[in-house]
Amino acid sequence: MTKPALGVRVRRAVSRALLVVGGVVTLVCVLLPIACWRDDMAIERNLGQAVAQVDSVSFNRTVVRYATPGTAALADNFELYLEHHDAFLMANHGATTLGRTLELAHQRMESLEHAARIILTARLLGRVNQLSVADVEALRASREEQG
Repeated sequence: MTKPALGVRVRRAVSRALLVVGGVVTLVCVLLPIACWRDDMAIERNLGQAVAQVDSVSFNRTVVRYATPGTAALADNFELYLEHHDAFLMANHGATTLGRTLELAHQRMESLEHAARIILTARLLGRVNQLSVADVEALRASREEQG
């Protein structure tokens, strides 16, 4: 028996390699959704409560001290401020907002992000002018009147 030509051997090797790569990609495409589903089920079985401690409160922000997600420490500290605040910045977590409806919570998040962009731009330009206590109270009263 004679050896096949070099070109034939290369084509066979490339074909086999492509077949192996295709098999691996197919396997990953099947296993990835299964793994995601399994992780989702594990998360749903082990849901916890968010816990935080308020680090500082001012007229325009509430910063919540870092706590491990899913622990009781995060939620307990929010409780004191829920009546008067609807947006929170959580150290090492990000922001969260509250609302009677999902739409209202979403609007508040959009407002928070917009305010953050404005403050960042003002700081980059040199200075942020803070409102007086009376101006903040007038804005709050106006917001409550409008719902």
